[in-house]
Amino acid sequence: HTFDPEDVSLLLASKEGDNFDIEIYLQDVERIKKYYFDNGFFNVIVDTGLVFNMADDEVIEKFIITENIRYRYNNIKYSGIENTDDIVKNKIFKSSDKLLFGGRFYSKDTINQEVNRVLNILFNNGYATALSGKPEILKYETNEEKFKNKVDITLIFIPKIKYRFGKTNVTFTDKRYNVSKEDIFRELTFSEDQTYDKSEVINSEINLSKISLIENPRINIEEIDSINNKVNFSIDALIRSKYDFTPELFGYYFQQVFYLGAGISFTDKNFFGGGRVLTSSLRFYFHSFDDNRLEFVNSIYQPFLFRNRNISGTWNIGAEYRL
Repeated sequence: HTFDPEDVSLLLASKEGDNFDIEIYLQDVERIKKYYFDNGFFNVIVDTGLVFNMADDEVIEKFIITENIRYRYNNIKYSGIENTDDIVKNKIFKSSDKLLFGGRFYSKDTINQEVNRVLNILFNNGYATALSGKPEILKYETNEEKFKNKVDITLIFIPKIKYRFGKTNVTFTDKRYNVSKEDIFRELTFSEDQTYDKSEVINSEINLSKISLIENPRINIEEIDSINNKVNFSIDALIRSKYDFTPELFGYYFQQVFYLGAGISFTDKNFFGGGRVLTSSLRFYFHSFDDNRLEFVNSIYQPFLFRNRNISGTWNIGAEYRL
């Protein structure tokens, strides 16, 4: 068998110890058929058998699988991308990135992965509203050796219009703490009139998440302007509390000595503005009445240095006292 029986058994809804249910048993048969079909065994046969053990009130379920021939890809076509930019077509057909090749076994999962790969290329090169259709699969029924046990695959894409970035509107749910639109715009990796690129939107969200004062930042599509071929965005900045006090309880092993400790940390999530984060911690370490310590530590996180969002830094300064 191509697949490990233990892996196939994981598909089953029926589990050892459950009450026998004929409907679930028949559904398990269909699950096995689908699994094999999705992996190229289009003519798989799943026979069944039940053995009843009256003494123990048990039933043993049997599934007898006849795989038959596993189909391979013959021709693989990409429909709908003929009028896209050359750079897009080059990325789509780059052999080191492609997942489908003639001669390999059919796999529905791999087809779906290839569709997603192409869609991401389209999304990242201006085609913000690109869609995919249901792949067309042609199965050959012939004894001609060239086409025997082969399928042709056509992946269907609808790129639609190529877009550029439009305006980005920022609104604040709270005016506290002097968080400015400049703080938001500084973290965006895209600019107006640049070719739309979904990956830049994701990168910008990651950058915004570094601003501790903003809760769960999201960049949302506000409008798709098909007249000017632009995508306009909105950012609703939810401002969270600037200050946090956090109690601490910990164990610490230092220089072959174990300490029990307790402390408290204070955090300012917008220290002197600009998204800087100050964390001040006071900690007491106890090992014995003759060996204990008091520690005070300040840490400042700077989300950008020299007005460059790609460079960040953390400064630490503190003092330790033996008591």
